Order: sequence, then structure tokens, then C-alpha cells
Amino acid sequence: MPTPPETPAPTPPLSLPTDSLAAHPSEAVPQPPAPPSPQAKPIEETPPTPDAETAKQDPEAVASSSAGLRTWTDSTGRFQIEAQLVSDDGSTVTLKKQSGQLVTIPLEKLSSADRAFFRSSVPSVPPAAAMPRPAGDTELVGGEAGFPFRNEGPGPLLGIRCALSRWDNEQAIGPLQAVFHRSGPVAAPGAAIARHGYAVGALNVDANRFVNAIQVVFMRRKSDGRLDPSESYTSEWIGHVTGRPARTLGGSGAQVRGIYGRRGAVLDAVGLILSDE
Repeated sequence: MPTPPETPAPTPPLSLPTDSLAAHPSEAVPQPPAPPSPQAKPIEETPPTPDAETAKQDPEAVASSSAGLRTWTDSTGRFQIEAQLVSDDGSTVTLKKQSGQLVTIPLEKLSSADRAFFRSSVPSVPPAAAMPRPAGDTELVGGEAGFPFRNEGPGPLLGIRCALSRWDNEQAIGPLQAVFHRSGPVAAPGAAIARHGYAVGALNVDANRFVNAIQVVFMRRKSDGRLDPSESYTSEWIGHVTGRPARTLGGSGAQVRGIYGRRGAVLDAVGLILSDE
């Protein structure tokens, strides 16, 4: 019986010392370098805007800055501005934009809608019926808008001078001046001055929302200072006569010492100041 061949013994695996990789770095598998650790970028704070800073200090301040803003339009309709009404002097208005910039505009340059808004936004002025009337003064004839004025002189009223204006597409009496001395032209547009020996004794007034026209009644002056209604004459009408029935102020013969009333861009209402003697 044949003898089977001998099976060779298995070769033990090759073992390397643990420090062989360190001894032969070129044989080691290269490792990618570790990425550098990112550095945190500081957050830059955006400096607060003036409005934001104001709101931080007083939140109501910014809210109130836009209160009352409206669109104002000029009389041509081509120019507009967003602003708040802050003041007026009777012939111009001062508007404040949201940026704080102030703009002054003549009333006559505003649209009719804006002029109507202006006239309705004067709550601080009491209506004509609520104005206290000194004893001897006549009633006021005209509208209830405008600011009170009083022009009283040391002697009798000798006449008036006034400019003509327009409001809401109507002709109206503009600024009115009382005349107490005979100086300047007597026969001039918008003027009605008494002849020598006469003085203003009454006014005929054509008015509704404001004064459209005035006619002056002159009376002869008497030696006691009073006026004689039986010797009188009238001036031409100043302004635009509308055809409404005119109202007469004065006429009793009492000496007229001045005029008073309410005015803005136009003469809103007028009355006479009579002597209390």
C-alpha cells in the first residue's frame, strides 16, 4: 500500500513590530491634513438710525411725527407735498414734512380743496357769536372763520383802504385798513375817504361766508362830535356785489371810532366800533 505524501506545515503569518510604521513613515498611508478650526466672525452691530433711536427712547415720538400728515396740492394741481399744518399768519401757511423740514406757502397758491381744509381747521378761534362784543359795537356781518382783529383810532373814522382778493373762486375783500388821517390819494382803487367835514357813519356790507363787497356811508360831522344822518352820501361799492341783500352797520349818527372783525387770507367778517359817549 503506497504511503500518502506529507502535507507541508502552514507558514506562520509575518508579524511586524508595532513601531515599524513610525520607523518607516514613507510606507504609511498619507492622511489629509485636518482643516483649521474656523474662527467666529464678530457680529457687527448696525448703528441705529435717528428714527430708531428716537423710538427706543420715546416710542410715542415717532408715532406722533406722522400724525396730521396729509397731501397738500398747489392751485395748478402739478405739485404735491406730504406735510402737517403747523401754523399760519392769515396769508401764508407753514407746513412740516415728516423729515422735520418746514415749508411756507401762500394760501392763494393752494388748491381750493386745501384752502377749504385750512379754513375748517382753525378750532382755536371761537365762532363770531361767541366773541364778547363791547357795548356800542355793532354786530359782525360775514362768516365765522378767520382771526379776530380790532383797529380803533383816537378820532373819527374817515375812511377805509382795502385790497381785493379771491377765495374759493369768489371775489372777496382782502386786507382792510382803517383811515383816521387824510393822507395819501383819496380817489384810489380800493379806497373810500370822506370829504372835508364828513366821516364814516355806516357800512353797507355784502357778505355770506366772507365779505364780498363794502359800501361806505359818509355823514356830516356836527359840532358835538356826532354825525348827521340827514346829510350823507355813499361811496362806490368796493369789491364784487353778489346781488344778495346788503346789511347795514351803524347809521344812527353815533361817531365811528374804528373797525373790528375776523380775517385770514380775506376779510371774513366786519363790524364798526362806535363811540360810547
